[in-house]
Amino acid sequence: MRQAKQSILVIEDESSIRDIITEMLEDEDFQVTCAEDGQQGLELVQHHIPDLIICDIMMPRMQGYDVLSNLRSDEQTSIIPFVFLTAKADKVNLRTGMDLGADDYLTKPFTRSELIFAVKSRLERQAGLNKHYNQQLEELRKGISSSMPQELISPINGLVGLSEYLAAKYNSISADELLEIAQLINKSAWRFDRVVQNTLLYTKLALAETPMTPEDLQESCDYSLLTVKDSAIKAAQAVNRTADLQFELEDIHVLISMKNLQKIVEELVDNACKFSSAGTPIQISTRLCNEYFTLQVRDQGCGMKSVKVTDIGAYKKFNDEFSNGSGLGLIIVQQLIQLHRGEFAMESAPGAGTLVEVKLPTVDHRVN
Repeated sequence: MRQAKQSILVIEDESSIRDIITEMLEDEDFQVTCAEDGQQGLELVQHHIPDLIICDIMMPRMQGYDVLSNLRSDEQTSIIPFVFLTAKADKVNLRTGMDLGADDYLTKPFTRSELIFAVKSRLERQAGLNKHYNQQLEELRKGISSSMPQELISPINGLVGLSEYLAAKYNSISADELLEIAQLINKSAWRFDRVVQNTLLYTKLALAETPMTPEDLQESCDYSLLTVKDSAIKAAQAVNRTADLQFELEDIHVLISMKNLQKIVEELVDNACKFSSAGTPIQISTRLCNEYFTLQVRDQGCGMKSVKVTDIGAYKKFNDEFSNGSGLGLIIVQQLIQLHRGEFAMESAPGAGTLVEVKLPTVDHRVN
């Protein structure tokens, strides 16, 4: 079966240059569509999304910068490879285009080899990105399809069984028993909601096309001590382990939103509770170390083989003895830390417990 030709849209107001580019590209077996100005080019994109766009900068009706800005602001066209044509190769013009998201530049006059190299290299790079993206989607699909049902079975069974019991025994049930059943229903509902919310968050973080920069992440947590303590208690309360918590906290102005810091602490404490026995301590500490906010969560649980620590991932069972975790919580923690330009480390050994350490920039030590 013959493979479809790759399509290229050429936006150029000078007909002679359009014709030359078209001839060169068609000789390389590309399908070429042309537009005389930026406005016409955007209209053509609405009818057919090309594999790549070559666009002049200085044009009537709409300049190339405006074309690129419109494309990048639309989810459907935001990742189309975009190559500028320009007679001006000064740094100001180059910087403006790159800031808007241009992939490459061709300076007029250009040779046939320069044009073909720019086009093919951009298309090859995009193909590589698409392959990587599709692999991520496939891994995510396989993980969710194999593990998600099991993650949901337990809380759903709890909700169904308890509600059926209430329906059958509503005439004879005591107030104390009713309270106990209500608490169990609440616990099952909370677990169900947590699995769903974690899956949605993981998917959003895992498939993010453009990681945020520190400049984009302006939120900070002014009261890290209270945030860490409250979040740890919340996670431990769900499994009746608040008495096992031990705190040694400093209040540090950390460069992360309160919501994301809460999520990191909740997941780490939840994991510590899962993989250690009730009555054993869970130590939580924060301190300023080399101008970084440093959070440590240590448990005295079963620990893990070192070879498996490096293989932690979403929906991967990473401990045979305590198999009630999918790995989703830890991978979310890692994603959030990476998003905020922090560091994640773990030390664990069978029978010796686990230590997780998180480092995040402080407000006074922003990472560029």
